[in-house]
Amino acid sequence: MKKLIYGGLFFLALGLFSCDAGDEPSIGGTATQKLSGEWFLQLLDEDNKVVVSYNLFTTSNTAANVATEMWFIDHDVFGAQSKLTVDPNALTFTSTNSPNLDYAEPVVPAGKPVVKLGTSKKVLSATPQTVTITDGKVLKDSFIAPSKTRTDSMYLHITGAYVANTYQASEYKIATVAGKADTTVVWKMTGTAVEPDGPYILRGYRRTGFREDEH
Repeated sequence: MKKLIYGGLFFLALGLFSCDAGDEPSIGGTATQKLSGEWFLQLLDEDNKVVVSYNLFTTSNTAANVATEMWFIDHDVFGAQSKLTVDPNALTFTSTNSPNLDYAEPVVPAGKPVVKLGTSKKVLSATPQTVTITDGKVLKDSFIAPSKTRTDSMYLHITGAYVANTYQASEYKIATVAGKADTTVVWKMTGTAVEPDGPYILRGYRRTGFREDEH
């Protein structure tokens, strides 16, 4: 009888934990713990039309571990890790042209296909050079996730500033490959500018760990 009881309890516990995708990584115990965590946020334009569905974002304390600043990490949408100024009492945050630690320079155009000399191309950086965030706030226990779990919500406006380099086909480079002439284009940078993309709205909820709430 005891074996049957213990066996039943074991499978009951297994069933209870089967719907849980795992605990959210612990980022607590820091100066910004009320605002820190993992979030599923969706990107919307100014008309509240969804541009990108839910993606994972992370907020965490900086190495200084002070209550007035934290990292905002966008894993997939803009591809940015930037520092925020935080009001820990109001649960608000903001940034102005905060440098992106994951910034990637524009790539010089390839030498092929061969184009006419004087041809111009504009190339944007793969990720923003800086990030500006306004109206950032966390609202405690204000969101009902798909699992019916009550959790925190996050809302903010975000603008990424991208570097735009202009290149011009300035000359041809001719080499002999397998006995044949091979022509490639040499591109010369003729200008650079910064182009903002945004503001967009990011909004969503704190990750709960339940499978129903994953994206």
